[in-house]
This record gives sequence, structure tokens and C-alpha cells, in this order.
Amino acid sequence: MTVVSDDRYADELVHAHFELEPGITKIVRLVSNNEGHPNEPLKLLEVNTETLALGIRPVWFPARTEGNQWYPPVAIIEITPEEFENVKANPGLIPNNWQMTHEYDRHPVNG
Repeated sequence: MTVVSDDRYADELVHAHFELEPGITKIVRLVSNNEGHPNEPLKLLEVNTETLALGIRPVWFPARTEGNQWYPPVAIIEITPEEFENVKANPGLIPNNWQMTHEYDRHPVNG
């Protein structure tokens, strides 16, 4: 069985989530000290103008297989733009000592 890399899976999820959720303006990849461990989830922080301000609450999705490929578990945190500004000023609000890394911005649609 082939293990799908976190980078490839993150790119796939980011692309799909931008397509499915028009309110998402930014997605930030989160990392921990356990990156590379098979049970460590891929972690995304999604800034969504259409969500409610409910705080920093990860939603967990289990690992899955598709065909001959294994995809790691996923944790997604969805927050408002105002909550994101607060997180940028206070990164310790992100649970489990997760750190923000790469930011993906929604690209304008050419039409």
C-alpha cells in the first residue's frame, strides 16, 4: 500500500475545500513535533467568513484507504477572520502546541 504524503494530501484538501466552500479565504497548514508519525493527523486551519465564532475546536477525520493508497487522519479547525486575527496575535490559542506554517490564499477566479 502506498502512503500519500502529507504535502500532496494537503494540496488536494486545500484545492477541494476552496472549491466547495466559497467563504474560505485562507487555509493555514499546522504542524507539530510529531510530523512524520503515521498516526499524526494532517492539520489545517481554515478561515471562513461564513462560519460562526465558536472558538478553536478541531474536527477529526480518521485515516482512510482508497484503492492502493493510504491517507493519514485529518484535523480541521474552522474559524472566522476575526478569530484568525486573534490567533495570529496569540499563537498559543492553537491546541496541542501546533504551529502555523504555510498559508494558502484563495486565488481569484478568472472569468
